[in-house]
Amino acid sequence: MTSIFHDLLHHIVEVYVDDIVVKNSETQSHESHLKTVFEICRKYQLKMNPLKCTFGVTSGNFLGFVVTNEGIQVDPTKVEEIMTIVPPTNTKELQVFIGQISYIRRFVPGLAQIMSVFLPLLRKGTIFKWEDTQQVAFEKLKQCLVIPQVLKPPIKEVPLYLYTAFTSSAIGVILAQYMGGNELSPIYYRPKGVRGQAIADLMAMFPRERDDEIHDRVPGEVDAADFNKPWTMFFNGSSYDTVGGDGVVFEAPQGELFSYSFKLDFPYSNNVSEYEAFILGLRMAKDLGLGGVEIKDDSRLVTNQVNGDFHVKEPHLAPYRAEAQNLVSQTGSTLDHTGRGKNKQADALTILASKIQLNDKDEGTVIVRRKELPSTWKEDMAFEEADDWRRTYIDDLTKTKEDRVMLTQTLKQFVLIRGALYYRAAGWSLSRCMGKREAKKILQELHVTTCVQTAEVHLYK
Repeated sequence: MTSIFHDLLHHIVEVYVDDIVVKNSETQSHESHLKTVFEICRKYQLKMNPLKCTFGVTSGNFLGFVVTNEGIQVDPTKVEEIMTIVPPTNTKELQVFIGQISYIRRFVPGLAQIMSVFLPLLRKGTIFKWEDTQQVAFEKLKQCLVIPQVLKPPIKEVPLYLYTAFTSSAIGVILAQYMGGNELSPIYYRPKGVRGQAIADLMAMFPRERDDEIHDRVPGEVDAADFNKPWTMFFNGSSYDTVGGDGVVFEAPQGELFSYSFKLDFPYSNNVSEYEAFILGLRMAKDLGLGGVEIKDDSRLVTNQVNGDFHVKEPHLAPYRAEAQNLVSQTGSTLDHTGRGKNKQADALTILASKIQLNDKDEGTVIVRRKELPSTWKEDMAFEEADDWRRTYIDDLTKTKEDRVMLTQTLKQFVLIRGALYYRAAGWSLSRCMGKREAKKILQELHVTTCVQTAEVHLYK
């Protein structure tokens, strides 16, 4: 259906699977647009059920939403279903409730902030306890549906204005547009007056804890960092024949990583090494005063045994499980399973610990440095200039897409090979780029060779 009506989509036709809506802002053109759609249906032999077709209406129910000339709003029958829901009594009922609310998430201002109080009840191993905090949020959600919000469609070729606000657990956005007159109207909510009022309403939905100043002179400055976010601990342990080791990685709330490796010089199994890494890491977190950390591991055995989902069949693992559970309880930490792809750094530290030699010492230091250019840099540094035109290209080619200053389309014409910049010419042949001095020297040498003259050669742009 999308391919058949491709040229008409978002202009006069909206399609979802086998449902079609022909829309018009003016009554006079509606008949001609219907004719165009019918001709396409006839061409591709599409048939319609007359009992399911409605023509010439100004509003209607489409895909569970009510569409009017004002915009889109929630189906009143769906609202009634949500209004009659009783507070959940267990995790499953809460999940069903959240699923129903997700259907109307675009219509409820500040939904993420309201829903944040329910999320701790969904964590694995948490005892479900419905308290006053959840009840207040539950009633507030229903109150938001008493006056249904209307999502207004944007007007083409009219500038959009984006307002954002945040707390430690939610982000709020208003997308607004001038829709006639001097008032800036939010697209996703019912118009509420001038720009200042729209901002005030948004800030009221997402109150901030502090009122820090933002300076225009600092590009990319943010209001505040989320220091309430817990630390994350990744760990892994493995045994290789008679050697092995453990790896522990702490990730700070700001994203900084702290890595540690432990070489185990005693007989142990692979499961024991996993428990050793878990216990060593959590003891470090406790000594460092990190509080409750979010622990991630790719071992289902250790994760499920510590969380009480698996029984311990091997007697020698029982003391490890007891100590691990004791540390989790003392620190208020949580343990969840993660995939191997997200635990690569801890895995690499495990291999490092098993292979490295300490030479009878109890501790060693390994320094890892990032090197952006290869050691086989062939350029003569005598030609390096402070204003070398190649520098911007080389710098951008070694950066991520988000940090580049040049257009990606322009950079596609260049490539770095062993530290040298090359231009992709026609036929994908490569031409090495030169600085001004080097190019001038080469031209002089060519001139002497071919013309047997020593006069100065001038370069032109």
